[in-house]
Amino acid sequence: MNSINTADNPYFSIWWHPRATIRRIVDRDPRTMVLILVSVGALLTAAGMFVAHPPVAFTLANKPVHSIAPERWQRFRWYFLAGCVPVAIGTLYAMGALIRWSGALMGGTAKAMEVRAALGWPRVITIAGSLVWLGAILLGLYQAPVGLGAAGHFSFRNLLPSPTPIGALTLGLSIWGIIVCMECIAEVHRFSAWKAIAAWVIAWLAMIGVGLAVGLAASVVAIPFIIHLAIMHFVKCIIAIHFH
Repeated sequence: MNSINTADNPYFSIWWHPRATIRRIVDRDPRTMVLILVSVGALLTAAGMFVAHPPVAFTLANKPVHSIAPERWQRFRWYFLAGCVPVAIGTLYAMGALIRWSGALMGGTAKAMEVRAALGWPRVITIAGSLVWLGAILLGLYQAPVGLGAAGHFSFRNLLPSPTPIGALTLGLSIWGIIVCMECIAEVHRFSAWKAIAAWVIAWLAMIGVGLAVGLAASVVAIPFIIHLAIMHFVKCIIAIHFH
C-alpha cells in the first residue's frame, strides 16, 4: 500500500515549501484550482458573518440593544454571501494584473496568470484557519465576534482575535498565509521576498489610488446634476411662495 507523499501534494507542500510548490503548479497549469480556492475562501468569510453577532449600540438591564435591526442584519448577511465570490474573483484579477505590473518594475518576469496562482494557492492556509475558527465557534470553544463596534461604528479591535488558544492559532495561520503568499509572488517573479512585499504594497496603493480617482471623477460628474436639482428646488419654492 503506497503512502501519500506530502512533498508532491500541493495542498500539503504549500505550507512548508511554497516556492517549489508554486513553481510546479505554474509550470504545469497556473489555472489549476485557483478560482475554486479563492471562491471557497470567500464563502468561508461570508459564513463568518452568519455566526457573528449583530452590532451592539448599548446595553439595557444587562441585555444588548442592537444598532441594526435583526431583519436588516439578516439581509446584509445574504447580500454579503451573494456578492462575496464575484468580488473575490474580481479582486484576484485586479491584484494579479497590478502585481504583475509592479513586479515588472523591479525586474519580475511573471505573467498575470502566474501571479493569480501565487495569490490563490496560499488560500489553502487561510481556508484552514477559517475552518478552525468556524469549527471552534460551532463547538462552543470560541466566542463569535460582534459584527461592528459600539453604536454600529467600525472598530479595529473587532479585527483582532480574542486572547485564547484558538484566537492565537487563527492569527498565526493568517500571518503564515501572508508569508507564504509573499514567497509565492517572489517565486513566480523570480526575485526576493522583499521585492515581493514591495510589489504587493505598490499594487495595493495603486488600487486605492484608482478607487479614489474613480470616486472623485464620479463626484465631479454628479456636481452639475446636483446643481440642477438645487436650482429646480429653489425655483419651485419661489413659485410656491409667489402663488401662495
